[in-house]
Amino acid sequence: MLSLFPTPCGYGLCLLIYYPIIFTTGGLSAFLYYKFSNRLKINKTILISILLVVDASILAVAYPKGEYHPINQWKSAQVAYERYDELLPEDLFESIESRNFLLTAAIDHKFTIPDHVFELHCCTVDSTGSCDLTVSRLQFYVLNDSMITSKPDTVLQLSNGIVSVHGTFDSTSLNLRFSTDNFGTFKKEYDNFSSNLGERGTGITGLSKDTANIRLMIWKQPAKFEYKFTKKFQKWLTD
Repeated sequence: MLSLFPTPCGYGLCLLIYYPIIFTTGGLSAFLYYKFSNRLKINKTILISILLVVDASILAVAYPKGEYHPINQWKSAQVAYERYDELLPEDLFESIESRNFLLTAAIDHKFTIPDHVFELHCCTVDSTGSCDLTVSRLQFYVLNDSMITSKPDTVLQLSNGIVSVHGTFDSTSLNLRFSTDNFGTFKKEYDNFSSNLGERGTGITGLSKDTANIRLMIWKQPAKFEYKFTKKFQKWLTD
């Protein structure tokens, strides 16, 4: 169950309750098989199959309730399937925002989306150095050499994989650029307040630049969320 469906296990009651249920169910099934496999007049393969079905049923019933519950995932798969023909590349922002993994999987199946999307966040900086008021916020990604944005926008321009940011925000002019393929290519143009560097100084996930009282931040986040049920759903869409 944990490998098929996403779950918030790892914190809270999920860790304290569901994991013990997994081990108890598995241990009890192993004990029953050991105790009765030679006593019951039933094929051992059939007995194992029965135990597995019972185990899966118990784990499905006890699965943490919420958006990731197996029943809700089946419902999400049905809705994504019904919307499939009408899906647009712009719908990816909705699916990421709502953490609808199966809708994202359907969009990826239809359009083959990239691994990451980007977000541009522009805000005014107060006297303490923190963002006081959001001036502009939009999400975007590159698909087939075209810019897909969360709203109509004239600030971003794309040329040979390089995105240029040209705009006036709160009377302040900003002109910056970055690469979607190698996000840190032009990192020297930024202040890098929000950069996240890996061990070798690469793997930047955020760039930040202060100009006058304006802070422009650009960061990338994963666009795809894969687990076994997602892959099975995409295979079903293909078939």
